[in-house]
Amino acid sequence: MASRVEVVNLLQQGNDDVPVMDGPSVADDEQDDNYRGIVDFVQAILEAEGVEGRLTVALVDEETMAGLNMRYRAANGPTDVLSFSYAAEEAEPVREEEYFPADFPDEDEEHGLPDLGEIAVCPSVVMRYASEEGENPAKRFAWSILHGVLHVLGYDHETDSGEMLLREQVLLRQLEPLVRTVCLPKIV
Repeated sequence: MASRVEVVNLLQQGNDDVPVMDGPSVADDEQDDNYRGIVDFVQAILEAEGVEGRLTVALVDEETMAGLNMRYRAANGPTDVLSFSYAAEEAEPVREEEYFPADFPDEDEEHGLPDLGEIAVCPSVVMRYASEEGENPAKRFAWSILHGVLHVLGYDHETDSGEMLLREQVLLRQLEPLVRTVCLPKIV
């Protein structure tokens, strides 16, 4: 099963409170070690779900996440992860210049893969939630990514009868070796 995962670092450099990853934003076949764990983990989730396609993981700061959260959920403040699925015809792409680079194609022409969507993850919020809940920050980061990917694939914990939560638990156990390779971005 073929999928393509892109990690895009949109974290602002120079803010001491914002974690950033070193290195450029690149796709799965060009990943450096900073992104490799994220890419492998997301690809394994897609494979476990029997889905092929392209998915973008955007690492964003709290200001960007708060803007997205207000615009798309009418919720104040940042959250750990937001998902934007392009599978639904009525889905409104988030690729606006103010948030995301505008040069992403709607389909991976080189590989002929459909664009599944994007998830935006805010590492500083993930770290805060992990601290508040006494969790391992790296494991919480992996869970946030998993949670976002499952939303892109159509799971919805707000309307289901516990299926999404159960699937998260199963996948976290099944993919445990990969969960351990998902690293939080480095703090500058």
